[in-house]
Amino acid sequence: MRADDDLGYEAPTKQQVADALLVLGADEQHRRLFYQGLQNPLWVEPLDKLGAFDDVPAPFEDAEGNLRSKVWSEGEYLVRMAEFVPSKVTPILVRMATTEDPFARRMVVSATARLDGENAAKLSKIVGEYLSTDRSRLVPPQEIVRIMEALMTDGKWKQALHLASCAFGPREATGTDGKAVGFGEGRVVVGIDDFAYSETLASVSIAMAPLGARWLAELQRWLQRYQVLARGLEAAGDDSGAVETDRSYVWRPSITAHEQNNHFDDVGNGLVDALRDAAIRALADGLPVVDVVRPLMESRQPLLRRVGIHLITVAVGLGLDSAQSLAADVLGDEQYLDVDYRHEYAEFARRVLPVAASDVAAAWTRTVLDGPTATDDEIRGWLSWRFPETDVPQEAVDERRRVWQMRILSSIATDMPEAAVARLTDLQAEFGEWEHTDFPRFVSSGVGEKAPGEVDDIASWSLPEVVAFLRSWSEPVERVFHGPTYGGVTFALMQDVKARPIEYAKAAGIFADTDLRYIAALFNAFREIADSGAEFPWASLVRLGASLVEMQPAEAIDGDIHGRGSDLASVHDSLLSMLLGGLSAGGDTKPVVDVDAWPDVVRIVSALSLDPDPTPEHEAEYGGSNMDPLTLSMNTVRPNALRVAARLARFSSGMDERGTSVPEVNKAALDVLDGRLGSERDSSLTVAAVYGEALSSLAWSNSAWTRERLARLFEGDGDYTSVVMSTVLAAYTPSAFLLDLLRPWLAQWLDRLANDEPVKVGYESHRSATESLGDHLTLLAARGEIELDDTLLLAYYARVDVAARSTVLGHLGWMLLHEKAPEEFLARARAIWDWRANAVEGSEDQSRELSGFYWWVRCGQFSPTWWMPRLVVASQVPGFDGRGMIGEQIAEAAQADPRAAFGVLAALLKSGEGDFERYDLIENAPAVLAAALDVDDVDLTARAEALLNDLGRAGHLTMLQRVNELRARG
Repeated sequence: MRADDDLGYEAPTKQQVADALLVLGADEQHRRLFYQGLQNPLWVEPLDKLGAFDDVPAPFEDAEGNLRSKVWSEGEYLVRMAEFVPSKVTPILVRMATTEDPFARRMVVSATARLDGENAAKLSKIVGEYLSTDRSRLVPPQEIVRIMEALMTDGKWKQALHLASCAFGPREATGTDGKAVGFGEGRVVVGIDDFAYSETLASVSIAMAPLGARWLAELQRWLQRYQVLARGLEAAGDDSGAVETDRSYVWRPSITAHEQNNHFDDVGNGLVDALRDAAIRALADGLPVVDVVRPLMESRQPLLRRVGIHLITVAVGLGLDSAQSLAADVLGDEQYLDVDYRHEYAEFARRVLPVAASDVAAAWTRTVLDGPTATDDEIRGWLSWRFPETDVPQEAVDERRRVWQMRILSSIATDMPEAAVARLTDLQAEFGEWEHTDFPRFVSSGVGEKAPGEVDDIASWSLPEVVAFLRSWSEPVERVFHGPTYGGVTFALMQDVKARPIEYAKAAGIFADTDLRYIAALFNAFREIADSGAEFPWASLVRLGASLVEMQPAEAIDGDIHGRGSDLASVHDSLLSMLLGGLSAGGDTKPVVDVDAWPDVVRIVSALSLDPDPTPEHEAEYGGSNMDPLTLSMNTVRPNALRVAARLARFSSGMDERGTSVPEVNKAALDVLDGRLGSERDSSLTVAAVYGEALSSLAWSNSAWTRERLARLFEGDGDYTSVVMSTVLAAYTPSAFLLDLLRPWLAQWLDRLANDEPVKVGYESHRSATESLGDHLTLLAARGEIELDDTLLLAYYARVDVAARSTVLGHLGWMLLHEKAPEEFLARARAIWDWRANAVEGSEDQSRELSGFYWWVRCGQFSPTWWMPRLVVASQVPGFDGRGMIGEQIAEAAQADPRAAFGVLAALLKSGEGDFERYDLIENAPAVLAAALDVDDVDLTARAEALLNDLGRAGHLTMLQRVNELRARG
């Protein structure tokens, strides 16, 4: 970039600029021609002084109500000039930053991308806010790269990290109602368009390489957060130490580039690629192998550990120090033989075993040939589903051991010790040669199911012609490879339904005598249409569904595991799914099933609420540790029928503005619910979860009916009542209404939790049942909806264990990290903290309740004068953490209170283990030390100099220089 004063242009006079603006006036075309032709950067400053850039256009609505942007030629001129006069353009961009116009925002970003790092740093926060709020789809991703390269070139790494987090850090997506969307890639939102994510992050990662371990830690944090949001893993804050089962080998079969990897998950794949390549780059730049690999191997997520195993493989190949030691650790740990790590482990073993020490290789061989370490009884438990009528024979147990060995040895196949090769040969003689065993889910190339050629014209057919074809066509008895299938026809049918939904909805009845697979496809298509928010007539569709339910009345159902033929079961599942799409949950704005179809909805749920699915056997097999009751309820018939009935009861009550008061329908829906309500009428825990999920909605819309039946939900079978209560607390945000509803039974619930009784949880979330209750009570107190002397609140903090209390208090601070709170809320939150701090004062064990205070600091909503003395106290309690998250806040607070800030810094550095955990504190230590040394206090100076010397001896050789630089500026 060129210097401001080395341009080779002639500066205009003030009069020349004023005359030009007078001539241009308000004529948009004249201004456009003038600014497009203006190449002299020395006009920027005098134009600015005369207000030429003050009128940033605002977006406007056109005649159709669409939001439009005006052309702003002045802004385009600024973008071009930013490179030549950055110090003159920058303050103008800062003033422009508040604009809501997306094209003006793009100009701000484009101009920033042409600035030097010193000036770009002044706009980095602004650009980050753009990316954090609207994904800034109009911003070319490469301009983000240019900004970050400039920042890093000029040493503005903090601003670069902040901008990188805004652009690439995964955040939780919310729907139009402000609530988080369900699990999956759609739950993740980032600051740039997904399609450009991987390529752009790769470029940025090269620029950020000088940060070394700090950049690796950021990438690791993003990837872990992505897994929590998109894959439903638990939050990393869980201190159980248990390793997750993330099944990452399904969506990311190989850490390295491989044809088995899919290309549908731009963010997830981009993060894996960036972390892998940045780590390899760090190894090549001399960062110790241990510093690169250990944080990954300490993660609870197998995906991160897979990256770590791959890096050890690379490090061994490069002959790097400590690589062999790390490799020996992995070889000696049987957990890495698990399927979660299979592909990377196979590559690792092929590289490492030939060069491993003989005793290490021998120990590995014994582990595999004697494995698995599971007992015979444990293996019988795994195999029990294969022998439902008899005990699992010993032959099956022994075979299971050989299969385990076969999968591991065949996945490695080569470069193994002789004994392992011999065992593989014997196993192949028994089982044959297995292909692709290093991929637990190997996907063969090929095409999907096909429809017969004539279906290509389905869009031009009338619906009677569609039905005539469906009645006449059947899948060939002799299947031809890549030949036409029912699946191909149903896919083509669904696409046509979505293309002309009104036509199909009105004529749905004519499909009544077609194959049940086509009817299921019809319902599935309309579920997708309902989810999209499109309107269509429901009556004929719902009438078709009611007629199919009546094909096999509930009392006649008998036979297979679902009580009916598999095709009819599929129709019932699809029918209920469609109705749930048309009776969406509260707070949604999508159209509702037409009122004239409600009587048929009642007929459907009346029959299917008696369906045997799930049977106790089905619930025992697929529930338990496999799936929580609420999740299982969403995949079974009877619970979904009751879910539909609950939503219909709300809509027909007249309380929901999207519904209508229809007393006879309302009574019928409530009668359906009444028939299965309570453990004595239906002991299924999936059904209990449905009532918990619907309870607050039912109590609001049908208050008297619901309150009369609460005892049936909360008194009786312990597991049933646990599922109802835990689901209610997990499904709903805290409210005084809900607390009033549950209060008569919360004391008993608290007894069970405080006494550590086993409770069955209806919905497994990142909050335990004990924490969930505490979250409700504490948030209600912060809102002022209950007082601090509320008996339940007092009992909770008096009785539950300190670990739960700590996470509840920390969670309140964490919530403030994501949402600005009014001062009244903050005042009550401060009162809650002081109440609890006073309550545990003097008890080392109970003081652990304060260990989550770092969230209160990090949220940025409390003044340092309030949190500094409290942080001093909290930092002394056992288990205090967060030292890697509040360094910047302590540095800022040091300007106001150097003594307190130094005290906290010294305590946290002393208690932290290793520079990786303390990195944020160390990076911000110079500001705190400089402030402390500037105080006229002999004792404080001596302590600060002692800490400075300790840090220098620990290897932070530039610490003194950085402190002196700050003091010189001061």
